[in-house]
Amino acid sequence: MDSDQVTAAAGRSGALDETISAWCHVLFVHDIALSIDLVAVAARLREGVPLRVRPARRSASPAQVELNPAPLRLVLDGDPIPLEAPFATEPAIEMVIHAFGAVTIRYRIRCAGSIADLARLSNALPGRQVLQDDARRRVADLVRSLSDVMTKPALADDMEDYLLFVVDAWSGGGDADAFVERHAGLLAGVLQSEPVPLSASFIEHSLSARLSYGRDDMVIVNWNAALIIDREPEDILLVLQHANVELLEMRVLERQLDRLLVRAQDLLSLIGRRRAIPLLHDARLLREFAEYQTDSVLLFEGVNNAIKLVGDQYLARVYRLASSRLHLDQWDESVLRKIAVAESIYQKMTDARTTRRMEVLEIIIILLIALSIVMAFIPGLAK
Repeated sequence: MDSDQVTAAAGRSGALDETISAWCHVLFVHDIALSIDLVAVAARLREGVPLRVRPARRSASPAQVELNPAPLRLVLDGDPIPLEAPFATEPAIEMVIHAFGAVTIRYRIRCAGSIADLARLSNALPGRQVLQDDARRRVADLVRSLSDVMTKPALADDMEDYLLFVVDAWSGGGDADAFVERHAGLLAGVLQSEPVPLSASFIEHSLSARLSYGRDDMVIVNWNAALIIDREPEDILLVLQHANVELLEMRVLERQLDRLLVRAQDLLSLIGRRRAIPLLHDARLLREFAEYQTDSVLLFEGVNNAIKLVGDQYLARVYRLASSRLHLDQWDESVLRKIAVAESIYQKMTDARTTRRMEVLEIIIILLIALSIVMAFIPGLAK
């Protein structure tokens, strides 16, 4: 969005004289292993601490965000990465390492000015190649240095990125609903990283998935970004960050299952093929298939059971809203369906191997009977 467009949009929404205090958190999620020994990682990287977030006190009932096992949080030093002037990343970069093999890199960018400035920052971020390259380099270094405490280490090609815009103060007054309505067009553009004015219907769609607990807070979730209006946003950030970790792991898992199902057809053909001594070869094929299948189930359970929201219905609703926007339920259904198909194929391969074993045993029995009959007519062998 050029300066004229931003100024025009700001003028239409009454934003020219309203200032905000805001942050942009840029997330990159990578998959690097089947599992990671976090105890060993913590012993080696002594600056790492378990990630625990105390939810903001939004109700009288006790609340807790549980990540089990708790991922390891590290704060990395780095030089500020310049973006479109005057924006640059903060020197401190957060890395979160999960036991099920995911790593999140989070960059923070300060934006103190107007909604138009936040729109300029949002429009400067799509592609984010310089940040993406920096994040991948850091993750690749982690894999090289800690591969001995990882199960099946490998940096996947798939990557998930997400933008989290946090507004913690604004000068115009009024509650969060009024703030959003005053700046609906610009805020929709921020969420969409869209440099052109949006239609009324698309603005409404972009701002429709929203939740509020009080008058002065709100969460708006979209596919590629979320807007958080809150003075204490860390618990919301954690929930949305974990939702993106789940999305990446489901994408990685589905791709692994696709490869497994393609391989299954070849395995069925090999098991059914006539061979002189099939049983040892068949056992190896079945063992390999069962190992991949077990890895898939363990990853699915590890990811889906990693977060628990205890005593805080608002955070649970935020998580459900994020799940809906990121289509996590559809990903889960697709993965579960393919796991069931893999189980069915494994059962068919086991049945085929059992049938082959019975055929071999029958042949052996027939040969032994024939041999005993022949031996009866050979002089010196008959008893």
